[in-house]
Amino acid sequence: MDEMPEYLARVRGGRPPSPELVAEMRGNYEAIGGRSPLTGITIAQAEALASALGGIVPVVVGMRNWHPYISDALATLSAAGVTRTIGIPMAPQFSTAWNALGVIAFQMGEEDRAEFLFRKALAADPAAFEPLVNLGGALLKKKDAASALPFNQRAVQDRPEDALANAQLGMNYFKLDQFDQAEQYLLAAKRLDPAQFYQPQLFLADIYVRRGNRRAAIRELENVLALRPDGPLSDSLRHNLAQLSAAR
Repeated sequence: MDEMPEYLARVRGGRPPSPELVAEMRGNYEAIGGRSPLTGITIAQAEALASALGGIVPVVVGMRNWHPYISDALATLSAAGVTRTIGIPMAPQFSTAWNALGVIAFQMGEEDRAEFLFRKALAADPAAFEPLVNLGGALLKKKDAASALPFNQRAVQDRPEDALANAQLGMNYFKLDQFDQAEQYLLAAKRLDPAQFYQPQLFLADIYVRRGNRRAAIRELENVLALRPDGPLSDSLRHNLAQLSAAR
């Protein structure tokens, strides 16, 4: 765990990580036992492959961001007289698998398991975007906005033009009663994808009602109805619109 800053710097292409990111990733690793299982699993797979090949073909392990590095593996093969190599990438697929399992758990309403699996996916590939934004969403679903905030902030930092990331960060600030920040990212989400399934217009309307700006709130609710005239919330939205209009 003491080597986390060096590891993250390699993951980030040489850019030193912030203390907050180091602390976040240490927490992710602590959640899965203090270390990533990737290296041990990859070495076991290499040994199984070498055995299946009858020990005739040398099989070595090279990691992208930590020991043993790919350059070390190539040096070992070169010293053994190898002139042609075949590379089998492992880590990205490993992270994707954990993330896919997390999505399934989330869809089944198993928020605790989903959080655990998304954290494992991030530990396997800290640069992966999907488990990052999914973890932020899972923590919001668990009503843990304070824990969700750094993940949703990082998701927008990594992909500032992603509608989902902006919507979740806006919702996150909304749940923390930080309405000015919430408005900024909810507006960005609406600009990027007006039909975004979180319906940022609903949160914007709430913010504008709190500020006494009924006209702006009406505009947001009308926008939702224009996009989803027969949606599950359409009747209640029309009722709210009637109330807002009558109060003007």
